[in-house]
Amino acid sequence: MYSISDISKLIGITAYTLRYYEKIGLLPNPKRLDGKQYGIRRYDD
Repeated sequence: MYSISDISKLIGITAYTLRYYEKIGLLPNPKRLDGKQYGIRRYDD
């Protein structure tokens, strides 16, 4: 599982851009730490 900062470094875009892509529906919402709605995002492969 990766954090938002891990993913942004791996693919070369900012965390803000990832959040924006989620907001507009381009990316699915990631799993959250402890299953909370506003918890820390966790991405998988």
